Amino acid sequence: MTIDSPVDAQIVAVEVDEPWPQTLVAWRSRRGILELDLILMAFVEDVYPSLQLQEQCMYQWLLLQKDTVLQQWLIYRKSPYHLTTAQQQCLDRVWAFMDGPMRQKAQ
Repeated sequence: MTIDSPVDAQIVAVEVDEPWPQTLVAWRSRRGILELDLILMAFVEDVYPSLQLQEQCMYQWLLLQKDTVLQQWLIYRKSPYHLTTAQQQCLDRVWAFMDGPMRQKAQ
């Protein structure tokens, strides 16, 4: 496999196969970078509880990524390479939340 960008080289490839406690998910969603905190904390409060088990595990996988990777994906909307379908769907779901309900709250 070739790595097409420096961000792809930083992706954590750990699989999450069981859900974390809700408090841990909320804690891990706090990143210390304001923009990421606003996105991830709002997603955890508004969307995460309604996700199916596999979707929750994918969101937890997202939380295992480095802040620099999350910034590229969520703030700068750089599409990552080499993601599984489930991982890409998780990212797409966060993007959809950012474009829909999150944007409506900000107005």
